[in-house]
Amino acid sequence: MSIVINGDGSISGISVGGLPDGTVDAGTLATNSVDSAELVDGSIDTAHIGTDQITSAILPAGSILQVVDYDGGSGSQVSTSSSTFAATGEEIVITPSSTSSKILVIAVWNAQVLVNGDNQAEGEFKLVGTTNGDLMLHRYQNYDYGGSGLAQTSTQNMTVLDTPSSTSEQTYSIHYRLIDGDYLRMNNANKKANMIAIEFKG
Repeated sequence: MSIVINGDGSISGISVGGLPDGTVDAGTLATNSVDSAELVDGSIDTAHIGTDQITSAILPAGSILQVVDYDGGSGSQVSTSSSTFAATGEEIVITPSSTSSKILVIAVWNAQVLVNGDNQAEGEFKLVGTTNGDLMLHRYQNYDYGGSGLAQTSTQNMTVLDTPSSTSEQTYSIHYRLIDGDYLRMNNANKKANMIAIEFKG
C-alpha cells in the first residue's frame, strides 16, 4: 500500500516499523499518550525512577511508613502513692501521614512497688492516646509473704495497636496509680523507659 496524505491531515499506508529509527522524539509524543499498556514488563529499573517518587500513596497496606523511638531521657524516677491515675512524664509523639494509618505503640519500663502490712502491693499502668484516650490497662502485682516493707522490682510492658483516624500529632503517654501498698515507682535506680511508635499504612 502506498503512503497517502489524507485531506484531514492524517497519513495512511505506513506499516509498523516503517518510520526510520530515531525519528520519534519526546516532542513528537502527545501528553499522556504512553501508558502502562505500552511499557514492556520489567522495563522500568531503579535508574528510571525519580528521586522521592515512591510515596506512601502507592505502597501496599501494611507497609511501615515511619518509626519514632523514645529512650526515656535521663531516666528520672517518678513515684506515687495516689489511687488516682497520673501521668508519669514518659511519652512518645508521632504524626500519622494518613487518616487510615494504624499506630503500633510498644512501651517497656521498670517498676517498683513497696509491699505494705498485708504483704502485698498492686498498681496499674495505662497507655493513653491523644485521639482514643485510654488504650490499654496493665495491672502490676507483687507479693511478699516473708514480711512487709519489701520493695519488689520488675520490668513491665504494654503493646497497643491504635487507629487514630487523624493526621494530627498523636501523643502516647504512660499513666499510673497505686491500688494497694505504700508506693508505686517508675524508673527506680535511674533505669529508663523505652517507647516505640510505628505507623503502618491502612
